[in-house]
Amino acid sequence: MECKIVTIPGDGIGPEIVREARKVLDAVCKKYGHEFDYTDLLLGGASIDVHGVPLTEETIEQAKKCPPPKELEFGTIPGGFAHAQVIALADKVVAAVKSGKIKKFVVMAGCDGRMKSREYYTEFAKALPKDTVILTAGCAKYRYNKLKLGDIDGIPRILDAGQCNDSYSLAVIAMKLQEVFGLDDINDLPIVYNIAWYEQKAVIVFLALLSLGIKNIHLGPTLPAFLSPAVLKVLVEKFHIAGITTVEEDMKLFFG
Repeated sequence: MECKIVTIPGDGIGPEIVREARKVLDAVCKKYGHEFDYTDLLLGGASIDVHGVPLTEETIEQAKKCPPPKELEFGTIPGGFAHAQVIALADKVVAAVKSGKIKKFVVMAGCDGRMKSREYYTEFAKALPKDTVILTAGCAKYRYNKLKLGDIDGIPRILDAGQCNDSYSLAVIAMKLQEVFGLDDINDLPIVYNIAWYEQKAVIVFLALLSLGIKNIHLGPTLPAFLSPAVLKVLVEKFHIAGITTVEEDMKLFFG
């Protein structure tokens, strides 16, 4: 196969990422006998340095010559459930909880990664009881946000707040639920925390949950490598932090 590819690295880490991506494509060419013809174009500060403008007509015209991407998947994915939207549904959510239609919320925020062990989160979402609602944010959602889990009285069973930085919304939602139900302890909420750990942003999410006094957080597929035995001891004793096991065993643990 022959293919013409326009690369527009831009600024910042863009050139580094595009350079490594080309190495991957070149490896594909070598292995499968393809031939890729690259055209490199400038954008942003790199273009200003050379042409005096961030985007040239040449770049626009070259981009227009590229064939449009082929759609690989079809359908819709509900999103946009940050705290303002969920709080707007507070009456409906509270009614569903009080009626027993929603038994538990499951916070499955966090990161994704390439390891096969992360398939755990797909299978965990599939196995959840039908009276549970997932609260998620970050890349972890890509393991299960295409599953057809349906809704409960019009409330989607996957409430996606956005990306890692939007995990703030999950904390606001938890605190609002605590207020609505008149609970003194946020840990009395019907919420399970099963968070996918991978990189630095997850540290902030984790620390934010700890600052709220939230306990019984489960992290996986493995516990963070930077946790020293002394720090881990404190987290286990004070906050009851634990790892994950298997979907079957964790279902028994969380739901009986």
